[in-house]
Amino acid sequence: MQEAGSVPRSAPGRSCVACRRRKIKCNREQPCSYCVRSGIESCTYPEPKRDEPEREQITDDLTTRLRRIESILERLEVRSNQSDLATSFSANTSTSAFIRSNQMESLDKISTHRQTSGKLVNDQADGRYVTSGFWADLDEVEKKASNLVEQHQSSPSEIPSVIAHVGSPEYGSFIPGFGMEPFNIFQYHPSTDSVFALWRVYTQNVDPVVKLLHVPMTQQQLLWASQHLTEIPPAFESLMFSIYFAAVTSIRDPEKCEKVFHEDRQTLLRRYRLGFEQSLAKADFLSRPNITTIQSLTLFLVCARFSVEKGFVWTMVGLLIRLSMKLGLHRDPVDLGLSPFTSEMRRRLWWQIYVLDTRTAEDSDIDPFICTHFFNTKFPKNVNDADLDFEMTHNVSDAPYRTEMLFTLLRAELSYATRAIIFATDSGAGNGHTKPSMQERNILLENLVKKLEEKYLKHCDPQIPICALSEAATRMIITKVKLTLHHPNMYKFSEVCDETLHDLVMRSIEIIEGTRLLRTHEKYSRWVWLFEKYVDWDAVAFILHIMAANPLSVPQDRAWNAIDIFFQDWQDQVHDIARWRRLENLRAKVNAGRTPASQNDTSQTPIGANLGLHQAENNPNAHPLGAAVPNSDFSHEFPTHILGDQVDWNIDNFLLSQGMPTWDMELDVNTLRFHGLQ
Repeated sequence: MQEAGSVPRSAPGRSCVACRRRKIKCNREQPCSYCVRSGIESCTYPEPKRDEPEREQITDDLTTRLRRIESILERLEVRSNQSDLATSFSANTSTSAFIRSNQMESLDKISTHRQTSGKLVNDQADGRYVTSGFWADLDEVEKKASNLVEQHQSSPSEIPSVIAHVGSPEYGSFIPGFGMEPFNIFQYHPSTDSVFALWRVYTQNVDPVVKLLHVPMTQQQLLWASQHLTEIPPAFESLMFSIYFAAVTSIRDPEKCEKVFHEDRQTLLRRYRLGFEQSLAKADFLSRPNITTIQSLTLFLVCARFSVEKGFVWTMVGLLIRLSMKLGLHRDPVDLGLSPFTSEMRRRLWWQIYVLDTRTAEDSDIDPFICTHFFNTKFPKNVNDADLDFEMTHNVSDAPYRTEMLFTLLRAELSYATRAIIFATDSGAGNGHTKPSMQERNILLENLVKKLEEKYLKHCDPQIPICALSEAATRMIITKVKLTLHHPNMYKFSEVCDETLHDLVMRSIEIIEGTRLLRTHEKYSRWVWLFEKYVDWDAVAFILHIMAANPLSVPQDRAWNAIDIFFQDWQDQVHDIARWRRLENLRAKVNAGRTPASQNDTSQTPIGANLGLHQAENNPNAHPLGAAVPNSDFSHEFPTHILGDQVDWNIDNFLLSQGMPTWDMELDVNTLRFHGLQ
C-alpha cells in the first residue's frame, strides 16, 4: 500500500516491461497497478522513442510524395490517350494485312497485342499482380517512404485487433459448399495406403492428359503430408483433396473403384469434394489466392465437369480466371522476373485454365472468357518433370523429342490456334480475332497441321497408348474444324454439289464413329473419363438433315450404322431429355422415308474402318494426320459455327428449319517445403 500523500507519477506513454511481456493492459503509472499487485520491485519502462522529426521536415516529405503522385497521374493520362489512339488505328487495319503479318505468326508466338507491363507487388511468386500504372508506381513510392512510415508505426500490442480479421475465409460463404460450419477435415482424409493408391491412379489416369503438377515434388510433399495430417497448410490440403477427387473421377467403373478402395464411388466423390471445399475455404482462396489454391481449384473444375452441375462449373471458371489474373498468371513469368522452375509451373497452370475456359464455354454455348489480346503467357516448355528442378537457375529449352507434355501441349496449341479460326467472326472480334476470309482460314488450318506434325506427332509411336490417343485426338479435331469451316447454309443445300455434301456427311459420320472408338477401345481406357461426356449432337442432326433433304448424297448403310450407334450408346446417359426426344422424332421421320430394302439391309461398316487407325498402328511411317480421325476430349472445344458469310449451323437451327421448337444450347511459413508454390 502506498504511503499517504504519495501520488503515482505518470509514466511514459508505453506499457512497462512486465505488462508488455504478459501482453496485458498497463495503467502506465510508476509503479503500475500490475507490478504493485504482483510484488514486482522494479517497474521499468522501455526507453522513449527518439525525438520525432521536426514538423517542417514532415511537411517537406509529404510535399515530395505528393509531387511524385502528381507525376504518376500525368503519365497515366498520357498512356490513356496513347491507348485510345492505338485502338483507333487497330480498328482501321485491314483484315488481310493483319492475317498475314500477325495472325499467322501467332501460331508460333503468343501475340503481345494491347499488352501492358506489370509487376508482382512484394516481388514474390504469389504476390498480387498490378499493372505499371498508378498502383504499381505507388508501390515504389511506398517502398521509398518506408523509413518515414516506420517512424510513426505503432507497437504491435497497440494495433487494433480488427486487422487480424482482414481476409477472413467467411467471404466465401456465398458460394455453395464453401461457407458451411468448419469441421474436422482430418476424418475425410483416406488412410496412408489409400493416399498412395489414389496418387498412383492420378499419375496414370490424370497426369498424362492434364499435366499440371510437378510429380516428383508433389509426391514428396504428399508423402510428408499423409503422415502429418494435423500440420498440413490449408492450401496444400485443398490440393490433396483435389488429387483424391480427380483420381476417383478417372475410374469410370464403379465396381473397380469399390474393389480398389472398398467404398462406393459416389460416396468417395462426395467426401473428397466436401474436404476440398472446406480446405479451400480455410485457405482463404478468395481473398488471398496463391499458386497452390489455383492449382487445386483448376484440377477440381477439370474433373467436376463430369459430376457437378455444369452451370456451377462454368461460373466457378469465371472466378478462377479472375483469381489467376490477380496472381498475374496471364503475364509471362519471365517478364515478372520469376525463377525458371516457378515460370514453368505458372505456364502449365495458365494453359490448363485457358483450355478449361474453352471447354466450359462450349458446354454453355457461349464464347470463352479469356480474350487473346490480354495475355502473353507463352506455352509451357516441351520437357519432362525430371528436367525441372526448383533450384535451377537457367531457362530450359524445348526438347526435340516426345515428352510427358505431349498431350497437354497438343491441347493448348489446338485450342489457341483454332480459336483464331472458329471464333473469327463478327461476334469474336472482341476476343482478339479478326474476320479472315475462308481462304485465309484454310491456310491457317493447313499451317497448323504442318506445325503439329513437325513439332509433336512425328515423334509419336502408335504402339504407345498416350501417343495413339494424341494422334487420334489431333486428327479428330482437324476433322471437326474442317467440317465446321465448310458447313453449308442450311437454307441453301440445293446450291451445294453432291460431292461436297457427301464429303461433309462422311466427316460427320467419322466424328460419331471416332467418338465411339475412343470411348470403347481398351487402349484409351485410362483416359476415357476426359472426353466420354461429349455428345455429337450437331453431327447427328446434320446427317439426319441431309438424309431427309438429299438421300442420294449419303452412304445409307454407314450413315444409319453411325446413327444407330449414337442412339444405342447414349440412350441411358443423356440428361438433356428435351433434345434427345427431338432427335428421336427426327430419326423416326427420316426412317419413315426409307425403302424396305434399305431397312432390311444388315450390312455394316466396321467401326473405324475408314479412319486410318489400324493403318497408323501397323505402319509407323503413316502420316498421323493423313486420315479422318476418332474424336476426343478436344472435340468439345470447338462449336460448329458457320464462318465467313454463312450462318451458324447447329441442331437448334436445324430444328427451327423443321418447324420444331428450339432449346438453349446446353449440354447436359509452413512445415512443408513448398518452394514458393503454396
